[in-house]
Amino acid sequence: IGHLIVGHESSADFEPQIKATGKPAKHQNHMKLLQDNGWQVLKRTELGDPDGKAWTEIDSIDKAGHSGNLPQQIDGIIKEIRDRIRQLMDAGWSQVKIVTDHGWLFLPNGLPKIALPKSLTENQWGRCASLKVGVSTPDKLFPWFWNPNHHFALADGISCFRAGIKYAHGGLSLQECLTLHLVVSQSTIESVSSSAVITEIGWRGLRCDVIVEGGSSEMVVDIRLESDNPDTSIVLSQKALEVNDKTSLLIPNDGLLGQSATVVIITSAGQLVSQTQIVIGGDN
Repeated sequence: IGHLIVGHESSADFEPQIKATGKPAKHQNHMKLLQDNGWQVLKRTELGDPDGKAWTEIDSIDKAGHSGNLPQQIDGIIKEIRDRIRQLMDAGWSQVKIVTDHGWLFLPNGLPKIALPKSLTENQWGRCASLKVGVSTPDKLFPWFWNPNHHFALADGISCFRAGIKYAHGGLSLQECLTLHLVVSQSTIESVSSSAVITEIGWRGLRCDVIVEGGSSEMVVDIRLESDNPDTSIVLSQKALEVNDKTSLLIPNDGLLGQSATVVIITSAGQLVSQTQIVIGGDN
């Protein structure tokens, strides 16, 4: 729907408008424009009709950034996104494209401040500012995407026009501008998830023997306390599957005997392929 949106030169807030109505392209109007053009707009738990096309959002990353809690919350947010994708796939959607509108800068002690007098600006944010008509400044000026005749000033490097800002976006740093475009498809999930199955687990003291069906030498076996968290690995080292789809892993900490854990098979890229719950030392 990008072709249905325009930017007016009179917008000091750099807020684009819907071309047909002149209304600001705020979230509510943006969602209505999507719906008017054949898109389902799904709330966080809605599944929609997989035969159509849909838009759904998780806005927790930006909220956590502006609240200052991004480092503490990012792992949980990523898991939330993962679980939402799985939910949609389980409901019959064949493909999910994951996009984001921007990256960010985060510096716990605050980004450095650069001076830009407020008297020169119509609006001033952390990383960018709109200037008053006729004002000149040594700061670099850049054209606005929605209206190239409308320019704004950007703070250099990772600096900000305001002091005390830890999290910011709106500049031209690599971290703010380079964003991932990920595509998860049903065929990819099926081919990966069905490619290997753990068929047998045996113990020799704290050494775990694993037999896999349908694996490959590019797959790696690990034992973790949390299946989706590689930092909870408890083995001396991860092991690649051998040509006979077998491998053996040693747990060096005998204090873990009798505890629950998970044997996982992962790809070389770290994608989880298969998993099974175990009791360390036996009784599996």
